Amino acid sequence: MADNGAELRIRRLRAGLTQEQLARRAGISVRAVRDIEQGRVRSPRPESLRRITEAIGTPDSEPPVPEPPDRAGALAIGVLGPLSLRVGAEPVALGSGRQRMLLGLLALHPDTTVSRQEIVDVLWGHDPPDSCLNLVHTYVARLRRALTQPSSGSGSGSGSGSGSTTIVHTGGGYQLRVGPGQLDLSRFTALIGRAEGSVAGDLPSLDRLAEALALWRGPVLTDLGPGLAQHPTAAALNRRRIATAVTYATLAVELGLPDRAVRELSAVASHEPLHEQVHARLMLALAACGQQARALALHRKLRDRLADQLGVEPGPELREAQLRILRQDLPVIAARTAPAAPAPARPAEPPRVPDHRPPAQLPTDVAHFTGRSSQMAALDALLDASTGSSGPVVVATLTGMAGVGKTALAVHWAHRVRRHFPDGQLYVNLRGYSTASPVREGEALAGFLHALGVPAEQIPVDPGQAAAMFRTLLDGRRMLLLLDNAATADQVRPLLPGTPGCLALVTSRDRLSGLVAVDGARRIALDVLTGAEASDLLTRIIPADQVAANPAEIAELAEVCARLPLALRIAAADLTDHPGRPISAHTARLSAGNQLAGLRVEGDDQAAVRAAFDLSYAALPASTRRLFRLLGPTPGRT
Repeated sequence: MADNGAELRIRRLRAGLTQEQLARRAGISVRAVRDIEQGRVRSPRPESLRRITEAIGTPDSEPPVPEPPDRAGALAIGVLGPLSLRVGAEPVALGSGRQRMLLGLLALHPDTTVSRQEIVDVLWGHDPPDSCLNLVHTYVARLRRALTQPSSGSGSGSGSGSGSTTIVHTGGGYQLRVGPGQLDLSRFTALIGRAEGSVAGDLPSLDRLAEALALWRGPVLTDLGPGLAQHPTAAALNRRRIATAVTYATLAVELGLPDRAVRELSAVASHEPLHEQVHARLMLALAACGQQARALALHRKLRDRLADQLGVEPGPELREAQLRILRQDLPVIAARTAPAAPAPARPAEPPRVPDHRPPAQLPTDVAHFTGRSSQMAALDALLDASTGSSGPVVVATLTGMAGVGKTALAVHWAHRVRRHFPDGQLYVNLRGYSTASPVREGEALAGFLHALGVPAEQIPVDPGQAAAMFRTLLDGRRMLLLLDNAATADQVRPLLPGTPGCLALVTSRDRLSGLVAVDGARRIALDVLTGAEASDLLTRIIPADQVAANPAEIAELAEVCARLPLALRIAAADLTDHPGRPISAHTARLSAGNQLAGLRVEGDDQAAVRAAFDLSYAALPASTRRLFRLLGPTPGRT
């Protein structure tokens, strides 16, 4: 009986029926259907088998597809797009927004009981009124009247236009029972079942898929607010539409009909502006139609949207589609002629797996890098510790005040050792001290996952799930993570690898004591440069003729800049922009005026000592800021 049970389950699924729906149509218990499918009944009653066969259809017939209600006075409910209710050609008024939401919710689950609790949750969320159940009862009564009214052209007041569609009360909630062909969702499910049950790769399959997709007018119940538009059932249906459209497009191109693929994918892409798989298939279909320029323009537009809205680059499938178009590696479109004899069966070719280059996200190496030999040696020691296959993940923090050169050291060292991380280097500016908002963990993880080859539509929305996926992808890889400009330890922790082999380097103006205490991070503190290092840095940047003429003044300028790397670089850049200005004059100007205001490069907000210190000041608690202001006028070191 196990084989019969498996066959029954396949036929039921192809017919688009749940076990509850089949049991009701066959007039038997749900338990009987379940036991037969699972092979628990050795010899099912012949009467039960007869009823089940009649309810599903004979084994040799295809799953029945209810005909659309095209007669005058026929009722039609639509959920594959904005909610619609029509009797004949005339729309039926559905009253209040929550009354419409109730019909939409019930229509998402045809012939299935929706509990009162779910109804209340969808209609009112977390703050339902005391009278919510009475209101539901009222909405149901009004919807029943709407479902049984005749069309204006039927000439009858009996309500026969609605067929057998009605709302019934069950023990735990309400159920929408629909007549044949009166719900677009039921027709879509049945058509997909027929296409899947027929011979794969033939024109009838393509036509059934096209008929199923033609029922869609947009995302499911997009007019009823997030409670229904984002309902799990609605989300699953939207994903099924996308999967069906991709299947249809693939088959259309294989059959030499790429123009049909373009039409269908264009409709889906208009509602899914960030879905990479849909756009990749649309690009290939356009190219197969000879529209390579349009296909590449589509790639550019999507790349810009991904960067603007998600802060990520195109994933591997989009990049693969672009490369195939540029290389003219396109599907061969054969002329459509009379059907040929079936080709001999052959093993299916494995799917194309796009190559994925290891991410190399490090910023450009620092020019004129000077000093920091002891800190570089400390980082080199951590590099050796990160090569083990066991133990904790190696985390290092570079801490120090604004402008002291934390990012410069991190980037320079990362470039020097990048060959030790063959699986790639990841970088993110967390904007912990910035005029822009700090980077949220979900945003940072999305960028990393995309760099590791995860398509945008597969990146989890939940930050915890995204972090788990990130740690899974890093397992067994040898990668370097540079987490720049962090504000707190909590901003960093979700971005750390979970297994050894990787090294995480974090820069921050904060001491990040939590990472040291809890996560075992090695803190490497940075201070200003030594006098010799500061003079050396100035000498490397200032034109040689100015330095040669005034070698003794270099040390004085370095002290005026407090040997702070950012201040030194700005002062050197200013002298480079004014080749005729003596170093002594520049030093005197800085000494006499506001050094914070004077140490800036015109037109570059990032090259300003005052801006860097302002961000640190703004991050202080109010009481600390007040103390800072009180101590500011005090001369000398405080």
